[in-house]
Amino acid sequence: MTPLKCDPERLKKGENHWAWDPNEDQWYGLVPRRGGKPEDIRWFRSKNGRCPLTQSCYPVRAFSNIPSAFQGHTVSCYETPDGKVVFDLTIADGNVFFWWPSVDTPPGTVARRNKLQNNTTRWIFDPQAPTNSWVDPAEERGDHSGEFSRIDDRFVTKKYNHYWQAVIDGSKPYDFQKCGSPAGGLFNTLGHFTWDNSTTETYWAGPCATFQEPAFIPRAGSTEEADGYLVGLLNHLDELRNDVCIFDARNIAQGPVAVIHLPFKLRLGLHGNFVEQSEITAWREKREKELGPVKAAAEPLPWQKEAAGKTNGVH
Repeated sequence: MTPLKCDPERLKKGENHWAWDPNEDQWYGLVPRRGGKPEDIRWFRSKNGRCPLTQSCYPVRAFSNIPSAFQGHTVSCYETPDGKVVFDLTIADGNVFFWWPSVDTPPGTVARRNKLQNNTTRWIFDPQAPTNSWVDPAEERGDHSGEFSRIDDRFVTKKYNHYWQAVIDGSKPYDFQKCGSPAGGLFNTLGHFTWDNSTTETYWAGPCATFQEPAFIPRAGSTEEADGYLVGLLNHLDELRNDVCIFDARNIAQGPVAVIHLPFKLRLGLHGNFVEQSEITAWREKREKELGPVKAAAEPLPWQKEAAGKTNGVH
């Protein structure tokens, strides 16, 4: 849970719906995927900010001068043989949604997104731990500032090693005069990384371009992790058009192996996935021969009926 809060009294005054709270802990909730009940939820708390892993960060208010923590997008998640849950995601060291500042933020002093550092962070949660347990990150990778992480989707919920990200590399030049402010963030680089640190490679888009979120395409007939292609949209900010870039997923540093030049500009997008045509065809046939056409629901589902009028057991 990202520490953005809504206050009815603030709304009555006509102020922002949401406000960043730099003093609130990070919260993570763990619940059984199937058959979970309110009492099964395990909440884990952590510092809203960064400090050495060997140093206690509690209480958070004693460290109010350290950067804040804004959770980004998930890299992946899986269960270990001993029943613990590994959860990887990016965490920015400040309020990414700068348009919802904290209530005491002076005008004109809000940090902008391109100035933030996004660390790729690994958490390990123990479902047997008491709820409201305090946890520290198991690992934080600050050697790159990445977001919109992707993995080889065949390894979702499984132990994995490789991941790719759109990366903000502030050491590279950007032609602000020609391109203006980079819509969506200065993601001027694609990165390929591994948790065992065997791979760290990047590809820079140039001073007038940024990348959108990539997607992984497995190589036909291969089952080995990361054996495939990475596809992503390249934004030519000086020409207002896009390219579709296809990389060897294990060697993105060499540049794209194929580029489709689009003569027009696409809107910013994210969270796309690659699907085999054979899977689309198989689903279409199943729909036509077995399932029949999609029908609007005539009544609530059984679980919706059971849950109607109930609370979540907390509020």
